[in-house]
Amino acid sequence: MRMELFRWPVPSTLSADYMYEPHKTAERFEVRYDRDQDWQSRAAWLDSASHLKADKLALAEALEAYNRKVGNTDPRVASHIDSLREGAFVVVGGQQAGLFGGPLLVIYKAVTIIRAAKEAAAKLNRTVVPVFWIAGEDHDFDEVNHTYVTEGETGSQIKKISLSREAPYAQAMVSGTPITPAQWSHCLDELARLLPDTSFKPGLLDKAQELTAGAGSLSESFARLLAWLFGAHGLIVMDAADPSLRKLEQPMFAAMLTGNRAVRDAALTGKQAVERLGYEPQVAFDASMAHLFAVDRHGRRPLLASEDGFQVKGEAGKRSLPDMLARLEEKPEDFSNNVMTRPVMQEYLFPVVAAVLGPGEIAYWGMLKELFAVYGMKMPIIVPRTEVTVIDASTSKLMAKYGLDLDQALLQLEESRQSWLMAKKPAGLNDRFADTKKHISRLYDPLLDALSGIHEGMRQLGQSNLRKLLEQVEYLERRTDAELAGRHARALGQWSRIAAQLHPLGKRQERVLNVFVYLNSYGSDFVHMLVEQPLQPGAHYVMYI
Repeated sequence: MRMELFRWPVPSTLSADYMYEPHKTAERFEVRYDRDQDWQSRAAWLDSASHLKADKLALAEALEAYNRKVGNTDPRVASHIDSLREGAFVVVGGQQAGLFGGPLLVIYKAVTIIRAAKEAAAKLNRTVVPVFWIAGEDHDFDEVNHTYVTEGETGSQIKKISLSREAPYAQAMVSGTPITPAQWSHCLDELARLLPDTSFKPGLLDKAQELTAGAGSLSESFARLLAWLFGAHGLIVMDAADPSLRKLEQPMFAAMLTGNRAVRDAALTGKQAVERLGYEPQVAFDASMAHLFAVDRHGRRPLLASEDGFQVKGEAGKRSLPDMLARLEEKPEDFSNNVMTRPVMQEYLFPVVAAVLGPGEIAYWGMLKELFAVYGMKMPIIVPRTEVTVIDASTSKLMAKYGLDLDQALLQLEESRQSWLMAKKPAGLNDRFADTKKHISRLYDPLLDALSGIHEGMRQLGQSNLRKLLEQVEYLERRTDAELAGRHARALGQWSRIAAQLHPLGKRQERVLNVFVYLNSYGSDFVHMLVEQPLQPGAHYVMYI
């Protein structure tokens, strides 16, 4: 295995400027991941902070129960939970639960969390534990109910594996959306059919069966997968929709309801501050949003706020603050954070020294400085997620065969393919087609002028006739290209493999392909090798394997 740094060209977004032009975003982020003194100052602030905090003993009990439930029982996980009881700091990052783990970027986020926690512990000379926050309260099931793998031995086709929804309502939280054994069986069958035969495949399919057997939700299976891959590295997993956590979060929800005007004002101020810096806000909202959700038999729906109370979006009636607080006291599981208040709830639950975020998350966290301040909190250090593109031996050989360097393979693959194919045409053929079309058009110009002298309708008829002639030439050109492609079908299939591996569905590899593609070829060592690599936060690596 060999790792090589690669810099993607990126526009001047808030997240890109945070990493590469930090002076532009300095007013939105008080501490940085690349300044050692900021780690020290963040630790000192956490030791002295007196804002509203969850009971750390009750939190540890809830985490123990959940990690035991999902099989995350490695002694290093238990040790880290014990450390939380004693006041250890946390590096946290999260993601929605995805089928079979979702896209590769989820794996890279977990790796970044683990590595950042180790490095923070070394900097601070104290225990720092890694925590993966599963966003099980999210309700966009269609966003996470599928994953993509490459098909068969050639790996030149991208195939989708999907779970159907059988929940009674569309707005159900992912953790509350039941998955039946028949649904799991369908996905497992598809996985077995699509993955090529390797020495790792039988054991991998057995593990996939184990991860889904009896899993009542996508979140539970997702947590089991994280436990399997990262439990040995001490990664604590948690589900934001865990009822035990909801009870713990009750005081923070009460504060968000009671002081909701301040929440709304702070969110709006942060949004306007980002706009003043010239960035497009990552999250759209208006002044009526309470930045909380209500959860009931109809699903998870936004809560709206006004001076005279609260209203669940889609309902006619309003509810007073005392009514909302009474409901919170009775059923805390009926409340949920939105994207803006979740980081504040995270700070309430954990002593967060750093949060690992992807580019989109960094962009919306840029709006949160004022919202943290409402509760006497400060934004933690933001550690950008490490990015990876995997190039296997077969893809590497094909790149060499067609003379592709890394820039051409990752940034100009389609242009390079077209250039290669054009070079297979007889010399000057493209120019001859172009000259023929120009020559026909030139011959028609005086004819059209003459026809217009007879009747304007005749000129229009002539123009129609010209278009048909040009279409015939273009048809001949397309047939020529098709014949050429047929002659080089095998080679074009190899170009398609490169594209499927590096640009699946026209996107970056880490945003589409599932980790099972690589576990099937290299076993779980694929993940453990990544954890052991000295990867820089925010950097993009090409991994030759």
